[in-house]
Amino acid sequence: MQRIVVFFITLMLSVSLSAGIIRTEYNFQQKDAVNSEWTKSIDVNQDGITDIIFAAHIYPQSLTMVDSANLATCILYPDETPDFLEAGDSINDSMEYMSGGFILAGSVALMPTQTTTYIGFKVMNRSTLTWHFGWLSVKLDWIHDIFYIKEAAFNDEEEKPIKAGQGSLSVGENILSRVKIFPANSGLTIENLPADFKGKLLIHDLSGRLLFQCDLQGSGAFISGISRSGIALVTLNNGQIRYSRKIFL
Repeated sequence: MQRIVVFFITLMLSVSLSAGIIRTEYNFQQKDAVNSEWTKSIDVNQDGITDIIFAAHIYPQSLTMVDSANLATCILYPDETPDFLEAGDSINDSMEYMSGGFILAGSVALMPTQTTTYIGFKVMNRSTLTWHFGWLSVKLDWIHDIFYIKEAAFNDEEEKPIKAGQGSLSVGENILSRVKIFPANSGLTIENLPADFKGKLLIHDLSGRLLFQCDLQGSGAFISGISRSGIALVTLNNGQIRYSRKIFL
């Protein structure tokens, strides 16, 4: 049974899909991470709704992490203590998750320092009301007081496990990691596709509605006839690997 915990303190890109893994890159860093006031919101599944919030407070001195309190995101949190994972650790339904938050650091660090660590979570697809397991990679440089939020990824297959770090570009799993997608001249420019790429280009709005699709192949392309629609998710799919990026059309 899910347990709900509330702390007394105020708790607070590109997106790629590979073999069912949806990844978001943040490359966020915060100096004076534990000795200043700041807040950073994270949307792990790119649906436009905040899932996880990081924050720091001076009184009391603390660096904290909490889900967005909408019960649609639960942190891997067994035995009343945060579970910090290493690359390759499994995140699955046999583990314990909890809606709430916890302290990462205060006068002392409560999480691993000077190295990338992974935090497991499960997030709800608000359209299908299904749960999906994922990971978030962070790093606390305790010596220089810098906090990094690097990447997040989750399995878009309902309740299927994922390994910490799975789908991360840092381990070279996505051969489309160098692809560039950007709007230009009432269309869309795509650069750095693998020369042998042959697949489809799809554009969805944030609700999941399909706006545009076409066949695509080669190392680059300019796609015309795309109407302006605000923020959209552009996806390349060759049947085996998918790469997506959220852009403003």
